[in-house]
Formats: sequence, C-alpha cells, structure tokens
Amino acid sequence: MFRAVREWWLSGRGKHTAGLFAFELTVVMIGVLAAQQASNWAEKRAALKQVEGLHRDLYHSFDIYRAIAATNRVAIPCLEERVDLILQRANDEGDIDPDLLLSASLMGMAPDQISPENEQLLRERFGDTTADKIGSVQFNLSTAERSGSEIERRWFEFQRLNPKHGPVSDADRSAVRQTAVQIKGSLFALRKSSDTLLRLMALLQVPHRPDVTIRPIMTCDQMWQSGKGYVEGR
Repeated sequence: MFRAVREWWLSGRGKHTAGLFAFELTVVMIGVLAAQQASNWAEKRAALKQVEGLHRDLYHSFDIYRAIAATNRVAIPCLEERVDLILQRANDEGDIDPDLLLSASLMGMAPDQISPENEQLLRERFGDTTADKIGSVQFNLSTAERSGSEIERRWFEFQRLNPKHGPVSDADRSAVRQTAVQIKGSLFALRKSSDTLLRLMALLQVPHRPDVTIRPIMTCDQMWQSGKGYVEGR
C-alpha cells in the first residue's frame, strides 16, 4: 500500500492533487477571513451607530443639567446669606425664628452611566476633545451630586437652634456653627461645579431644548416662600 502511494506521488499526479488542495484551502481561508472582517465591520458599525444614539441622549440630558446649573448660580447666594444669618444667631443668646431654619431644595444632578466600552466608542466617533469634555461633565456632575446631598443632609442640623424642641444649649450652638461652616464649603463646591458645567455645555455646543422649562428664581424671597431654589414651568 505504501509502495502504491509512493508511486502515485512520484508520478506527478499526487503533487498536482496536493497543489489543487492547497489552492482550494487558501481560497476557503481567504473567504473565512473576508467573512470575519465583514462581520467585524458590521458589528463595529452597529456599535458606532449605537454610540451616536448615546451621544444624542447625553446632549439631551446636558441641556437639563445646564438649566439646573443656572438655577444653582442664582440660588446659592441666597443660601449662603441664610447660612451666615444662622451662624450669627448661633453666636447670640436669644432665640431664632424657626422659619429661618427651613431649607430650600435644589434640583439634583447625577452622572450618566457611561461604560468604558462606550467611552472608547465616543472617542473613536467624536474625537478625544469631545470625549474628554464629556468626561469632565461626568466628574462635575458627581461633585454636584455629593455637594447637594451634603447640603440637604446637614441643613437639618440647624434644627438644634429651634426653641420649639426645647432649650438651646451651648453645645447646640457650637454644633450649628460647625455645621454652618461645612455647608458653606459644600455650597462653594456646588457653585464651582455648576460654573464648570455651564462652561462645558458652551464648549460642547449643547443645543437648547424647547421642552426644558427649569429656570432660576427671581429673588431670594421667592425661593424662601416656595421652598425651592428653582422654578418649573413656563
């Protein structure tokens, strides 16, 4: 049997058949690689199209964040003025009007959920400059979220000066003074992040949406009467 195979190979027919087999194998491999490349291209194209949708959604959200940041810039000075007043009253011996201890809520912001894969696709589709600015937006949204939560949480500690809850001790006044300083720090951080967000929205050329109706207050009195540091609706 081996002799027959050897004679078949030496006759030239084996070499011809092997050549045909190698050629056909090469054609098949090229076809597989081409199909794989086409599949990869289609998947990449679909991913890029998906990230274009993400980009639109982000810009829609950014317009809302811009409106909220604008309300913060107007409301924060009113809150700082109230904190200074409470801090002053905490140094006095007399009682404070409980209404002065009430807070005014700010509209919250939070970072968007962007996966590392989508971040990379954003870079590929829209460039490093745009992707870096979007990343900076997310960082400042996180700062704004933490600062806003801290302000809201700590403001309730001012109730230690409320005479309705019993006599106000020196320890209460000392704690309120410390809380006031901490809130002023959070207000400063919120102001900085809000200013940065407004600047980033301008650099990213985020379009204005007609359905975003959040706007700043007109006066501090308006804020304290409504209990909100912003106005909704037209």
